[in-house]
Amino acid sequence: MADTEFKPNSAGIQEICKSPSMQAVLLELAQKKAGAANLRANPRNIHVSSFEVPPYAAHVDILDNTAVGAAHTNGKIGQLNEAINFDLAKQCY
Repeated sequence: MADTEFKPNSAGIQEICKSPSMQAVLLELAQKKAGAANLRANPRNIHVSSFEVPPYAAHVDILDNTAVGAAHTNGKIGQLNEAINFDLAKQCY
């Protein structure tokens, strides 16, 4: 067999990075992080009876050259919970 050379094309890479299937993968990974943080979150740790909305959520941002999945706090209660308990940040260690 002859050797073939593969040279990536930046436009093609951008298309792959911004494709719906890549966005779905990024969103799934971000939702796993947010979901794990939501499981760790305990309303009693921040002196509330319950969470009206989940303290953490996920989304995908489409940028100029790529797409990025992100898990983030979801409102003031999520921000307070993250400041006290670091439920999202603890997943990085």
